[in-house]
Amino acid sequence: MDELGPFMRGLADRLATLAVEELRERVLAYAARLPEARRTPFAHAFTASRALPTSGIDGLIAAAEALLADLEAGVYERGWDTDGSFHEQPIWEDTSWAVPLRTIADAATAAFLAGDDAASFALYAALVRVLDAQDDYGALFQPDDLELVDIVRHELVARYLRAAVGTPGSLEERATRLVEAIEHIGERDAAAVGLVGATEARMDVPPDIDALAGAALGHLVSRLRVNAGQSPWAQITVEAALMAGGADRLGEIIRTSPETHDQLAAEWVDALRLEGRSADAVEAARSAITLTTDDRLRARLHDRLVGLLADAGDDDGALTTACLALDLEPTVRRLSVAVDFAQASCDPDGAFSQIADIFSDQARSRTPLGGLTLALAGRLEAAIDAAAVKFGVAAHEATSWLIVAAVVRVAIGDATSARADALMVLQERWPHRDDLAEPTGQRLAAIARERLTIVAAALPRERVIGALTRVGGLVEARVGAILEAKRRGFYREAAEVADMYAEAVAVATDRTNGTAFLDAMKARYPRHTSFQRELVDVRRRGSRI
Repeated sequence: MDELGPFMRGLADRLATLAVEELRERVLAYAARLPEARRTPFAHAFTASRALPTSGIDGLIAAAEALLADLEAGVYERGWDTDGSFHEQPIWEDTSWAVPLRTIADAATAAFLAGDDAASFALYAALVRVLDAQDDYGALFQPDDLELVDIVRHELVARYLRAAVGTPGSLEERATRLVEAIEHIGERDAAAVGLVGATEARMDVPPDIDALAGAALGHLVSRLRVNAGQSPWAQITVEAALMAGGADRLGEIIRTSPETHDQLAAEWVDALRLEGRSADAVEAARSAITLTTDDRLRARLHDRLVGLLADAGDDDGALTTACLALDLEPTVRRLSVAVDFAQASCDPDGAFSQIADIFSDQARSRTPLGGLTLALAGRLEAAIDAAAVKFGVAAHEATSWLIVAAVVRVAIGDATSARADALMVLQERWPHRDDLAEPTGQRLAAIARERLTIVAAALPRERVIGALTRVGGLVEARVGAILEAKRRGFYREAAEVADMYAEAVAVATDRTNGTAFLDAMKARYPRHTSFQRELVDVRRRGSRI
């Protein structure tokens, strides 16, 4: 997010280098390019009074309270309707409520930009009360028939917290006001902005922000103690601790309030690493791993150790630690990290076998990650056995197709074949998409292609042909499950995998065998014309048989 403070300071530095006449010429040139609707407001900015509405603040706050009461009473509504999503929003009978709201927002902005924190804090607090009364923020500010005041939630939160910090008072009073404002606006919204974002909401940064953050820490830690898990309070507490004294202050909180350990430990390791204290970070991570029973946190701490060990040049240690993290909580990202180290290992076969051992038990072997790692270790039969277990119609969405793709890659033995991408379906159907960032998926796919080509060269040809024959049963079963359940959204995918498999059979054995497989598939489902069309289209677009 581009905060106002850094933007304004950067702009001020640029303007300072321009002579008055050059600045005038640039302003006029910019104005000449403005669309008609923006010309008058732009010109008005150079003539409008900069006087603030310092009088009448109480009246504006009272107007906000009256507006809030009217909105809650439904004075302006004539009913509710859906907006095309899962949320309902009001249908407005009367949108005149926007007029006082715009006035309050404009007054808050004027007071804030002029540095009147007390006035802007009171006005923003009134605006927040109006916002909080609505079930859907967008419902209040986006009626179809009205251009409303431009209020961006992120900036509103940043300005509200900045005004809380700047309103006069003792250090303790301001710290208390800041924490109360965080609770008022909502700790999740506050954490999204952050204390740094709040201080950067205006050109001037509070000179005593470090001391203020330190004063607020006691309040923040008390909130953290009663909010278990990775609550937004943890993020805010970390930021305040780093402002107040860096990684050591954060470590002090963990030592004096051990109940916060699981919420702050990983961030403490990160802070030490950012300060260039790698040895301390390694020690902190290893100590934290022994002090927690939370497997997810232990996995995150192992993730940190992987990076620290790699920085120190200990790739073998990094691989072992990456496997520990993967074992604790298997994810695509962690698998990608582990196979990256395995690929670069002096003993890649042993390294990939080490990773595959994590997925050797029955439950894990049947997951997409399990099937892929078994294939990468050359254990094609085990991968096929896992994928052959029937999960129902939805099984084709992950494991089965992934194993088909992996065996096809091995059978073709061609690292340049885009048709046999081992992650073709995983990237489309992986059930935990939030963990599959595109670069991670691309990196894993690249390693998988290269590794499976090596597997193809190492395995006896009869094993490859045997695996290819057995995986044909998976293709037939899963295509059948899709067609018999009439899952039309997957017909294209089924056609692509069937053709990809037939291509591998043609390359690995004989062209006629691949053609015969496709002919048999078409003959088996003569009434599924949509699937027939998809198969014809797939073959026309890219098949090599």
